[in-house]
Amino acid sequence: MKRLSPLLVLSAGLTLSLAVLLAPAPVSAATSGVRGIIVDEQGQPLADIDVEIEFMGTPKRVYHQKTNKKGGFVRIGLTEGSYKIYFTKEGYKR
Repeated sequence: MKRLSPLLVLSAGLTLSLAVLLAPAPVSAATSGVRGIIVDEQGQPLADIDVEIEFMGTPKRVYHQKTNKKGGFVRIGLTEGSYKIYFTKEGYKR
């Protein structure tokens, strides 16, 4: 079973951080969004990755997305605050 490498998570994390910083101002002050690209250690995009976005505030919320064939995902309409993001795929360990 392959393991989701720290490089994969780090690469996605850096992409997510940049995407959030470069995203246009939200339509409403109470919502925001995130987008990113998930790649493997060789830089190849990973399709069909389950992206779990967990809101750390109250009330607890969990959003689910899947990456497209280019490894990309977008989630809009998120409440502003802190989130944890997990990436999983069958055949890989978290």
